[in-house]
Amino acid sequence: MKCFVTGATGFLGTFLVRELLDQGHEVRAFVRNGSNINSLEKWGVDLVNGNAEKSSDVQKAMEGMDWVFHGAGLMSTWNHEAKEFYTSNVETLRTVVDIASLSQVKKIVYISCCMALGPTGGTPLQENSPYRDKRFFNFCHETKYLGHLESTRYCGAGLPYVAVYPGFFYGPGNIDKEPLLNFFIRRGIQGKNFPILGDGSQIINLVYVRDVVRGIIQAAHQGKSGNEYFLGGENITLQRALETIADISGNPPKNRRISISLAKIFATLDEWLATLTNEPPHYTRGLIDILSSQWVINSDKAKTDLDYQPVSFREGLLKTRETLKYHSADSVK
Repeated sequence: MKCFVTGATGFLGTFLVRELLDQGHEVRAFVRNGSNINSLEKWGVDLVNGNAEKSSDVQKAMEGMDWVFHGAGLMSTWNHEAKEFYTSNVETLRTVVDIASLSQVKKIVYISCCMALGPTGGTPLQENSPYRDKRFFNFCHETKYLGHLESTRYCGAGLPYVAVYPGFFYGPGNIDKEPLLNFFIRRGIQGKNFPILGDGSQIINLVYVRDVVRGIIQAAHQGKSGNEYFLGGENITLQRALETIADISGNPPKNRRISISLAKIFATLDEWLATLTNEPPHYTRGLIDILSSQWVINSDKAKTDLDYQPVSFREGLLKTRETLKYHSADSVK
């Protein structure tokens, strides 16, 4: 298939492009000027520069494509301007899907995240679950929810359209563009100990990134139009996750704890320093809010419809460790 991909230079997008190529598909990546395209160029990807907010750019780039994967968006726990998040996470979705709906594409796949419908509480979130908590932890969280509302409208419009909502993904990859959570997991595999936030009983869904991209491609192959799919991994408590990371690293956990209120103080200081250095902070108040909440999701629908088969957190960590051991950090092969 000829595949049109937005967000191809991001952490997840890079893995998606690599997997599409490995499966024999052709890939056209829609990229902004100034993006790091070194890997995409090396792989022979058809690169088209443009602005996803401009209909004319998207329409021209999408000509002749069979599948559209829209994964572009602003994912950050550090607040920028609210307008920037809204443009990236809502308006570009409208532009890409509206253009695709007027084209001859066979399937449109919108790639969001589980945050769009959470936090979840202790009961696993399913595709038909209502949004359970009206708190928004940052602009990213809020605009992902607004994007979900737009996506729901497209699901009911009779289009060849599906939406996927991955859990919190992790894996090897370019460390310059990895999610903050992946930074902590990668550092943990390499032997760094982190304190347990609060009592550590909060549950988070952690999924190996290669499982996610295979699920995304399966959604294009056999996802039922008008449907949404959760692509999760293992629902695991934060304490158990840290213990598993420590075990994989061979570095015994120290079981240090930090209260949520104290963690927010440190995050506030880290954000303040970031404004001085113009470097994104590792700790943000939004991240603390996310990690102190419940994110429990149910991927049974994807397992049934898409033959989705995610590995356990331990197995995903072992795969990540081996890749980090034998390849440079910017390799996704």
